[in-house]
Amino acid sequence: MSTKPVQIDQVIPTIVERDAVSHHTLEVQQVLRALGFVSEIYALNIGPGMADRVRPLDDLTDDASGRQWLCYQASIGSPAAEVFAAHPGPKLLNYHNITPAPLVERWMPALGEEVRLGRDQLARLASQVPFAIGDSEYNTEELEAWGYKNTATSMLMIDRTNFDVPADRRRRRRLASARSRGGADWLYVGQFLPHKAHHEVVMAFDAYRRIADPAARLHLVGRESCPAYALAVRKLVAERDLEGWVDFAGSVPAAALAAFYECCDV
Repeated sequence: MSTKPVQIDQVIPTIVERDAVSHHTLEVQQVLRALGFVSEIYALNIGPGMADRVRPLDDLTDDASGRQWLCYQASIGSPAAEVFAAHPGPKLLNYHNITPAPLVERWMPALGEEVRLGRDQLARLASQVPFAIGDSEYNTEELEAWGYKNTATSMLMIDRTNFDVPADRRRRRRLASARSRGGADWLYVGQFLPHKAHHEVVMAFDAYRRIADPAARLHLVGRESCPAYALAVRKLVAERDLEGWVDFAGSVPAAALAAFYECCDV
């Protein structure tokens, strides 16, 4: 990678709104452009509202000059990794963790296949990628175990505009009304997927209520991306007699999320 880049483009399997890796990719593009690089994002799957911000992966051109570098945002198995591998330009990789298949395949067999593929692809890419970034020390250690020689750790970049919106007043009033009756409010934000471990949060919350605060409330914010797992969490809530104390809020707009962050204790 001795050639100084003029352009640093990114490849990502899927880019959608309200997704951490997607937001990170957009933030990286802004940083690269601010540093003077030409920088485009190429995605295999483009979610609603993203078409004017990214380009289809099919538009990626082969540039053998070495002046165009590619950075792969790795978080799942995808044909996008094969396109990245086949590109002749110098390569970088940013790893956001790929869950081991045994943690998800019981609930979502197709996802199990995708994550198994993703971890296999990462191992094979090690010989082609001279420099890789993990967004946690754990992820960086995984990269090194796969054979990546030059690594660094740099935390996930977030879109702070999500936190710059006024809190939804109606949601805030409802939360404040509950708080006036006593008890702490717990908040957990994340998609309902088995490796996000909502069930462990529910069990910890149950123990906390029994030991310290019987009036406490738990708010679970996030879309139910795995219906079978979400149903299992609901059954656990019923079995622990927590119905009425656990709020399945679903995916919420930024203003509603701001109200939760403003009003919750944990």
